[in-house]
Amino acid sequence: MEPQITDSVLQVIAGSVEKILIEQREGIDFAFKKIQDGIKLNIGVNIAQTLSGLEINYTVGYPLEASPEPAQKQTVKKKQVLDDGEMALAFIGNEIRDGRMSITAGGQTIGKVD
Repeated sequence: MEPQITDSVLQVIAGSVEKILIEQREGIDFAFKKIQDGIKLNIGVNIAQTLSGLEINYTVGYPLEASPEPAQKQTVKKKQVLDDGEMALAFIGNEIRDGRMSITAGGQTIGKVD
């Protein structure tokens, strides 16, 4: 049977994360007291399928000392879901832009075939 992410698997993961945090409490508290501006606590969970089931790797990270001010940066995130209609329109747009297709409607022609 193929491994699945079920409620019980997620409960095991949550319990493991909780255990790691409790085990690291002293270190997290030390960093929190040392860094006056607060700390960023990173928790990572990677899940992979193996022949014997699910392999779950956990990471918990936190700074041990204050870091200098980071350089300003910009982050752009985008999520896109394309359906068949959007894919068709993108194809037509590329064909018109590349001169391989034109469309005539209402007496107007868009694009020029080379």
